[in-house]
Amino acid sequence: MYKNLSPSEWAEKVKEDSDVVIVDVRTEAEFKEGHIEGALNISKIDDHIDSLDKSKSYYLHCRVGGRSAFAAHTMSKNGFSRVYNCNGELTSTGINLVKS
Repeated sequence: MYKNLSPSEWAEKVKEDSDVVIVDVRTEAEFKEGHIEGALNISKIDDHIDSLDKSKSYYLHCRVGGRSAFAAHTMSKNGFSRVYNCNGELTSTGINLVKS
């Protein structure tokens, strides 16, 4: 089962977790507008789920939490145990974004 976190909780856990993988499930165009440095852009989790390491902690986000909740649910159904969804907009947390 995945866990929904508020944007501030999500941002804090990302800082604390040493085994973190940030997954941005927005479209490629949205990702290019601004994303967290080092984040993976995986807009279709089903296409990449077999290549992800189940031993890692995954922190998922999108614009407001809907798409990332769907991806988190999919990951949980496929045996991922450390999945955290950002249930809201990250922009309020002050996390630095980079453009590509």
